[in-house]
Amino acid sequence: MQQKLRTDEIIPNENICFPIGTILAVNQFYDLLDLSTVFCKHKQNGIDINDLLKSLVSYKLTDNFSIELISKRLLNFIST
Repeated sequence: MQQKLRTDEIIPNENICFPIGTILAVNQFYDLLDLSTVFCKHKQNGIDINDLLKSLVSYKLTDNFSIELISKRLLNFIST
């Protein structure tokens, strides 16, 4: 049974959070550009590399605040 609802002190940790909107955008463009077929041939055993790549791209987009710029570039790339 739960004895304590919340902690009184917030302790920082090394966990990384990803905004849901960025993850959804990365997933959409990843599927649209069919990048899973490009990267899956580089790793065959163990954990799928595509999820790691999606997470890294999402993290870097939010870290650099460049999602607007990269989305414009991707849309230009797709339209040409």
